[in-house]
Amino acid sequence: QIQTFLFVQSREKKHDLFSPRLRIALQKVAQPLTLGFHQNRVAGFAGPILETLTPTTYLALQKMSDEEMAWGKRFYMKGAFLDELSDAAVDRAAEQVSIAPEGCSITLWAQGGATAHVAEDAMAFTGRTAAYWLGVQVFWLEPERDQEYIAWGRTTMAAIKPFTRAGHYVNDIVEQGDDVVRSIYGNAKYERLRTLKRAYDPDNVFRLNQNIRP
Repeated sequence: QIQTFLFVQSREKKHDLFSPRLRIALQKVAQPLTLGFHQNRVAGFAGPILETLTPTTYLALQKMSDEEMAWGKRFYMKGAFLDELSDAAVDRAAEQVSIAPEGCSITLWAQGGATAHVAEDAMAFTGRTAAYWLGVQVFWLEPERDQEYIAWGRTTMAAIKPFTRAGHYVNDIVEQGDDVVRSIYGNAKYERLRTLKRAYDPDNVFRLNQNIRP
């Protein structure tokens, strides 16, 4: 059984005003008869404006973000790991959300379980022992607002950075460069990956990624 929580605090436009929202998404892989217990636990957390907890298929789960991430939207993102969720970190995140343009959000995933059962240095993925993964996600449509939205993403992660630990999830970093890739994996893993790259891809054929050059 796998239990994953996603906390999203975002700004949504309502009556021409921007109002902060907190969304809690629960994914539970289990027999249908056991779902009610977990659903009641989450529903009792607070009085929701809208509740959509329901049994679904894995395919439907994978398509939930298709509209939000539809082709043609502009996107910027930064990610990090947290060892704990302190009051100070929550306050800092709330401050940034309160000044965010429409379409910006901070997402928080609780880790643990099977993720933490593998040694940190056993695989390339860095951050499996962290308690939380945090993402600063920005969506918009107008090219002329690129600087505004990207600036919010960068300043928001800079504000939260004091509460984070070393390492990043490789798919959550849009900037590129050798220093960026090293910050994702850490120096020890970077050198191990570079050794593999030299052995299996010395000509750097597979380079359209967060590239580790031979």
